[in-house]
Amino acid sequence: MIQEDHAIAQLDALSRIMNVGALVLGPDAGLEFASPIACELLDAASLAELRGRWDGLTRPLLGDPGELPGCLVASWRVAEHRLSFGERSLRVEI
Repeated sequence: MIQEDHAIAQLDALSRIMNVGALVLGPDAGLEFASPIACELLDAASLAELRGRWDGLTRPLLGDPGELPGCLVASWRVAEHRLSFGERSLRVEI
């Protein structure tokens, strides 16, 4: 757990430095972590709020979770995401 916490802290710092949103998903595509920038991009005030809405966001952002590439294959897609104030195009890198 300590190693995981350290990795999450590093990812959070990297997200802030690069000014990008970052998500960490579990094996079942469940949301494990979202940086504050990712929460903002997805119109959520907090990680808790984003987790509460995650089931409705999985398919629009990732496509079919059963077809996600293996961990050694990088891919990306553009997802149109409807927000409370309009739509936003997001580049999702996996």
